[in-house]
Amino acid sequence: MQLILFDLDQTLLDTAMLRPMASVHDWAGVRASIDKATEYIDSNGMRSHELPTLLSNRNDVTCGIVTNSPRWYAEYLIEKFRIKISVVVTSTDCVHPKPSPEPIVRAMNIAKFVRENTVFVGDSTDDLNASIDADVRFVGAVWLNRELAGLAETLSVFESPTDFLEHVNANR
Repeated sequence: MQLILFDLDQTLLDTAMLRPMASVHDWAGVRASIDKATEYIDSNGMRSHELPTLLSNRNDVTCGIVTNSPRWYAEYLIEKFRIKISVVVTSTDCVHPKPSPEPIVRAMNIAKFVRENTVFVGDSTDDLNASIDADVRFVGAVWLNRELAGLAETLSVFESPTDFLEHVNANR
């Protein structure tokens, strides 16, 4: 069994248009604009937000979301895009958000998984640092945010949701 935790923003969904407001904690502005969040579809037709659902349909994978966004925001987008997950940990649930390992460790505890069986998929150095400090395997998702693309020689980095899904399926 494996726990695959995903970052929400710029990994499962394209929320770039909300980032300027979220970065200054303008949650009223985010709430008013939240429907501008969109799905990302790669050149093979794979929708990034469908990764947890596709993987959760397997007997050996449990999926969750770890995000620095507030719970109301995450729950709204999870419901809107029908993302199938077993656990969600948000900034609302933690004293120390990412890059602290606290949200990842909390998700592992809720899902009852150990670090050796946990993978975190994210798009930023905060995600990378949180996974390092939580001592879990990290996978870089660079299909929307290219911040980690330069680390492809030292990290597992995937250019598309299709590439990531094929990798997971090949390494069952």
